[in-house]
Order: sequence, then C-alpha cells, then structure tokens
Amino acid sequence: FIDGRNVYVEDSTGAICVYLNAALSTLNLGDCVRAVGTRATYKNLPELSGVDQTNEEQFAVLSTGNALPLQDVTVAELLADTNAYICERVAITGAVMGAVNNSGNTPITQDGSEINIYRLPAAVTAVEGDTVDVISVVGMYNSIQLRVAQAEDVTVTNHPVETETPEPTETPEPTETPAPTETPAPDGDVNLDGSVEATDALLALRFALEMQIPTEENIAHGDMDLSGAIEATDALIILRMTMGIQ
Repeated sequence: FIDGRNVYVEDSTGAICVYLNAALSTLNLGDCVRAVGTRATYKNLPELSGVDQTNEEQFAVLSTGNALPLQDVTVAELLADTNAYICERVAITGAVMGAVNNSGNTPITQDGSEINIYRLPAAVTAVEGDTVDVISVVGMYNSIQLRVAQAEDVTVTNHPVETETPEPTETPEPTETPAPTETPAPDGDVNLDGSVEATDALLALRFALEMQIPTEENIAHGDMDLSGAIEATDALIILRMTMGIQ
C-alpha cells in the first residue's frame, strides 16, 4: 500500500510502514524494496522513519511485479489482536458496507463486529447496504483502521434490491341490492276506479274480444288467471266477483 510518503511493506517476518522523506512517484505495488531507517511509532503505527528515497544505501527497489501477500481474517480477529496484523495485507469477506465517506471513515460490519476503512477510493462502486469482500492493509491512527489501495480491492457480492411497497387497494363500498318490486295480485278493478263492478267485467270482455286495447295497468288488474292477457275467462271471474259468487 502506498500513500504519499507512507509505504507499507511486508515479508515473511512481519510488516511495517516505511516513512520516506518525500513521496516517490516511480514506486508501484508489487515492488520488492530494501529500506534502512529508524524504528519509530506514530499514532500507534510502527514505522521505519527518516528514510531517504534518493539514497540507494537507504532505499532501493530490488525487483518489480511480485505477488502481494494476503491472508484471510475476520473483523473480530483484527479487533481482538490488532498488533498481530498491523501493516499487513488482509482479506475480509462478507462484510456489509456502511455509509460511504471517501474523505473520512467508511464503516464495514461483519457478524456484528465493525471496523473503519479510511479514505475509501472514490472509484469504489459499493454503496451502503452492499455485502462486500475487502482487501486492505491494517493501518493505525490511534486506533485501528483499514487502508484500501485501489477500487478493485472492494468487490460487491450482494446488492440488495429495493422493492416498492404497492399502494393499498381501496375496497369499494358494498352496493345495496334493491328489494324486488312486488307485483300486486290482480283484483278485477280493470277500469281502475277503485272498486270492482259489472263495468269492470264488461271492459274485460271488450279487451278479450279485442274491441279495445288494454294498457299494462289494465292487464295487471284484470288478468285474473295470470295468463299474461285479459281473456273471456277473466271477464267471467270478475263478473262472478261482482255477484258475490267468486
């Protein structure tokens, strides 16, 4: 990991931050270097300080394109034994990204344990809520922090899909079914004068003989046998009613 004058180096014995007198633009990840300086500590970060990058006796690139060391750890392990991993390159899998802050701390949480990534590269596409795998070096500035070298070191393994809550469907008000209209029983009052007399029987007979055309109301009162029309039998029934024998 290279951050200006801070160069994190690691070998089989451990790791440390080499603090150069000035940034070296030609230095790349994967370079194998030799550094000579003074052992120091800054904000709890172990350093090799006072290294003059222009002096080959103090700093030299021995080879390039080397495979970078990497070990799998959990956030809980880092928090429990920070000194065992300080300045080393580690991989954390299945962490959940918190609120992204590219100029400050971006928290990640794994199984209930939380740690901060300091100055997450702006090119990282992960957003809050994403599940990610992170490759970083373990840094220190009074307390532990992770430092990510490049955007490719943060891989999104799960991006939650937001589902829209459907609008509640309004239940229509129940409609009242109108009560069926009762059809009155025929009463023989064919002429609709409010009483049943011989004139009603005579009018019914005229309707039966098609001498007159009845209205629906005439039929409703004069169709005594409910045949659908006023016939001679209806006239006879009405006549019998007027005589008191029906």
